Amino acid sequence: MHFGHLPAGYITSKLLYGKLEHRAPVQREFMLWGMVGSVAPDFDLLYYFTIGQFKLHHHNYFTHYPLFWLMLLIASPGWMILDRNRAQRTASAFIFTFSGFLHTILDAFSENFLLLAPFINKQFYGPAYLPKALTRIPFWNYGLELLVILWAAYLWLKSPESTAAIQEKPDERKAATGRVPAAPKTSTRISDRVDLRKKMPANPA
Repeated sequence: MHFGHLPAGYITSKLLYGKLEHRAPVQREFMLWGMVGSVAPDFDLLYYFTIGQFKLHHHNYFTHYPLFWLMLLIASPGWMILDRNRAQRTASAFIFTFSGFLHTILDAFSENFLLLAPFINKQFYGPAYLPKALTRIPFWNYGLELLVILWAAYLWLKSPESTAAIQEKPDERKAATGRVPAAPKTSTRISDRVDLRKKMPANPA
């Protein structure tokens, strides 16, 4: 998967926030760590393009080991339980590791991956375990990514954040753009002025 990781992180963070709201009062922070975790395994590209010099595919680095992220994911709820202060950082750590683990699973749908590394250095080809009727569809993996992106867009459009952005108040537009909203136009037609004078009460004698 190439383009769907960040939207997948948004989806999981959005869906899990309701379950962990009591431990994560600041939703934006929770969502941020979930989305950062969704692309964290690809941080190894920095090594791949510099020191690694393209010698080994970045999916072979430990940041793409499913077991590595699974161990972190198992440890994070334990930290959440043991934390007596009920700090938000424990919930942020959980969503970060959950999104990182999901990243490796999504990669497995279309590429080789080291399922049991570092204990067994054997490549598994994910599509070989999927229904052949699915894998025979041209560009099926990009279709999967498109569904993930559309799902994330749907969740965002129905969220209060998108509603607030669409229904922005004039004062907020002024603060954002530095421009004063245009005042309503008044009529300059003579007939309208005559009608207005007729409606005005006459001055007492």
